[in-house]
Formats: sequence, structure tokens, C-alpha cells
Amino acid sequence: MTIASVEISANVPNSTSKFTQTLKSLLELLDLEDDDEYGTLRPTESAFKTTINLIVEAYEHLGEHFPQGRASTDDEGGIRINWKNRAQDLRVCLFCPSNLSEKAYIYHQKNDEYASDEQVDGVTLVRWLDWFNQP
Repeated sequence: MTIASVEISANVPNSTSKFTQTLKSLLELLDLEDDDEYGTLRPTESAFKTTINLIVEAYEHLGEHFPQGRASTDDEGGIRINWKNRAQDLRVCLFCPSNLSEKAYIYHQKNDEYASDEQVDGVTLVRWLDWFNQP
């Protein structure tokens, strides 16, 4: 997969920052086998580019307040990044589908209340990550 066309314009944070750990989790998906008996393991180029563009834009706004997330793929090569705070029962999940014909969304949950936001752009992701970061 070629990712050279994705430009990361943010200053490179130190290797222990929460953004760096999230980015590392995302990049590790590129090392997965193409597929297994359950479906696609490696993310599609479309899902990867969409995800990286969104999290870089969010990092440019949030800086050191960017929370650590964990990336995974679905069985079609789409990407999910989950941010969880078990102590406050909060969760934000960015889902970028395997192809552009499907819509990305941001799922958010606090206690028993949950919803999803189908307007997905960097500003919307920043809003939900700010919400996630609130004490």
C-alpha cells in the first residue's frame, strides 16, 4: 500500500505521546496479513488515508490533549479507532469504512446514552475528543 501521498504536517511528537501511540497502533495494521478465514485483516488504502487524515487534523487542534486510541480493522478492511475511559464510562469510536461508497461515522457513549454522528471531519472528531477529555 502506498501511503506517501498522505502528508503529515503536524510537528512530530515524542515517541511516548498519546498521539504517537495512537498513530503506532494505526500503522501496525499495515503489517497484518491480507486476510484470514474471517475476512480482510489489513486496512484498505481508502480507509487508511481517511483515518490518518482525520487523526492528524485532530492532533493539529488538540496537540498534547489528543487522547490515546487503539486501532483495529473490520472484516472488510475498514478501520476503527477506539478511545475508552472505563472510569467515567466514556467511549468514542471513529469508524472509516473500507471504501468511499460507505459513510464514516463517530460513535460516542457516556454511561447508557449513546449515538453516532455521521458528519465526519476533523472538526467533528476534535469536538468528540474534547468531550471525551472532559473531567
